Amino acid sequence: MNMNFDGPSLHDIGVVDGPEQEGFDRLTRLASFLFESPLSLISIIEFESDRQFFTSSCCLPEPWASKRETPLSHSFCMYVKANDAPLVVEDAREHPLVKDNPAIIDLKIIAYLGVPVYGIEDTPIGALCVIDSKPRTWSASDIDRLKDLGAAVTDQITLRAAVYERDRAASAAQRANRAKTAFLSNISHEIRTPLNGVLGMTSALEETPLSTQQREMVDVIAGAGSHLLGLIGSILDIAKIEAGDINDTREKCDPGSIIGETVALFAAQADEKNLALSQDIRALEGRTVEANAQSIRQVLMNLISNALKFTDTGSVGVRAEILDGDSAGAASLTLMVSDTGPGVPDDQKEDIFCRFNQGDHTTAHHAGGIGLGLSISQMICRAHGGDLVVTDAPGGGAVLTASFAIRPLQSDAATETADIDHAAAQPQEDRLRILIAEDNEMNQMVFKALLGLSMVEADFVTNGAEAFGKLTETAYDGAFIDVNMPVMGGVEFARKHRLREKAGHRLPLIACTANVLADQIAEYSDAGFDRHLSKPLTSSSVADSLDWIRSRRAVAA
Repeated sequence: MNMNFDGPSLHDIGVVDGPEQEGFDRLTRLASFLFESPLSLISIIEFESDRQFFTSSCCLPEPWASKRETPLSHSFCMYVKANDAPLVVEDAREHPLVKDNPAIIDLKIIAYLGVPVYGIEDTPIGALCVIDSKPRTWSASDIDRLKDLGAAVTDQITLRAAVYERDRAASAAQRANRAKTAFLSNISHEIRTPLNGVLGMTSALEETPLSTQQREMVDVIAGAGSHLLGLIGSILDIAKIEAGDINDTREKCDPGSIIGETVALFAAQADEKNLALSQDIRALEGRTVEANAQSIRQVLMNLISNALKFTDTGSVGVRAEILDGDSAGAASLTLMVSDTGPGVPDDQKEDIFCRFNQGDHTTAHHAGGIGLGLSISQMICRAHGGDLVVTDAPGGGAVLTASFAIRPLQSDAATETADIDHAAAQPQEDRLRILIAEDNEMNQMVFKALLGLSMVEADFVTNGAEAFGKLTETAYDGAFIDVNMPVMGGVEFARKHRLREKAGHRLPLIACTANVLADQIAEYSDAGFDRHLSKPLTSSSVADSLDWIRSRRAVAA
């Protein structure tokens, strides 16, 4: 039975053939109490099924209470629905409409008062009724009171339909977001693959002797490629956050180090514009917290980049502090990035957090960008229990304040993991034997170019099955494995290799792919990969991975 053409059915919202619901049961109990009636029902009539279903009942005898339905031959309520009007029966044995109804004997119905209940759009769907086992006179006041209770039943049905529609719309939106994220992820993968060739070869070319003119050309290629990669990343970030695909894992970290390292990345950019770039992280000295370091770093990079972009003279400053929360163990990490740029007019302070909006169009056009960084940063902050707001800086400019919910930890001056310390003491130029599984010829060329100056001997294969075979023949220090390959992909390879691998001889496996979504990276980790190396490859990212493999070899030695 449909409530309306496009809406949910009574079955969908649990009014028919659903479990007993307290909201309805409360109304039948109340009806029995108010009318001093031994039996009260909410009955839904289905003419096409020849039955009445009891959504709720109070004191209904067995076996009807367990069955929760009767054939329409036993129904008084069907006349209420059919006539869309109350049915008043003082003695059923004498009433012309129901005097032959078997419910008089089977359910001991003698006196009956029923009023319509409605679905959406005021369509009668059944009745709320009170029943007595002896003759009874029903007053006009009784009818009015029961109508009020019947309206409450209708409200319950309408509410359940609204909740169902809300949940269905939310589910559809989530599916659409997941589909959009998957689509953007695929597009990202397809764009990143050729971009890997552009940026990878450019990175390798930068390590060769070049004339001044050639270096300028290479810098233009690298800059344009990096800008394109940044745009892809920003659009993908939006889709990931909308789909709820945000990494909220907290880890022990040093916020002062995170901020210091991040600020250092922008020193050259600040020097190029003759801007003073400063930091004040004294409040974080000796502080260790449990937080999402990746998100803190991403937001801070966006804020510093934004400040440098819109500031032509003066300075950009970064200040940080930890504010204690209301409850024990709760706190907030606050990052303030101030600049001496043009500032943000009051009527645009909300607009700068809207997607593809950068406030004043003249300034934005001069600075460049597409206006996603602040929107993404605000969503990340809110996802981590904080926020991102903008205020005016004293003397001109703007202050962007980001906050994150964190958990302070006891300071620990002890050395970090033995792996890191031990690795740092090892000579980093030891020759490595590396296996690389990559089916794309261009990507193989990028790998070869980036490995050209390294102390590495590399064997290349084109799929996971070949890599599986190679590992039975040769002892390798580590392996770079592409995820999407014919015959056997990287995930299948990693699972099979880990099952075959002997205890105590874990081969460092690096998933090398253009896939960058959190659930994809988690899948690779679950399959047995130790690290994720995203394409496009650069000389620094490959070198970092090689150093990590050396550190693992040193620990195992």
